[in-house]
Amino acid sequence: MDNQWVETRKISPLDVVKGRAPLVGEKLNMARPPSLFSPIDPYINCGLLNQDLQKIEQEGLENKSRVSIIVKSVLTRILFNSAHPTPDPVTLCGLAISNVTTKEVVRRLREPHRDDRARTVFFANMHNVNTCVRDPELKRLYDQADFVLADGVGL
Repeated sequence: MDNQWVETRKISPLDVVKGRAPLVGEKLNMARPPSLFSPIDPYINCGLLNQDLQKIEQEGLENKSRVSIIVKSVLTRILFNSAHPTPDPVTLCGLAISNVTTKEVVRRLREPHRDDRARTVFFANMHNVNTCVRDPELKRLYDQADFVLADGVGL
């Protein structure tokens, strides 16, 4: 599922007050207006868009209290505000894996680069990580890449 559109369905508290949207509910159901708060908000706010958001939203609405959903949504919005700097890479067996969202990668790749060179993006899976441990030249190439993105569930 392409989760990029989630950002475009944001609403304001005024929409709730005017009755155009529910306070707590779904954001992924395109047939209904999005809610102000949803069980998927913490995932979106933290940049964890590679999750099964539909399943998380449905289970969250079935099993969690509305107050819990609101509190988690507000806390993650405050703690993971987009104004915060990008987190440091995650290092796995000496290989730095970029700790960024898809949206951030796309934004940064579209920006003009100061030395006008092509950008490099590598995708790392467990095989690549193991190979980099044994092959210093491959590790050097990964170290020079603009982004090393996790490829697969194993990372």
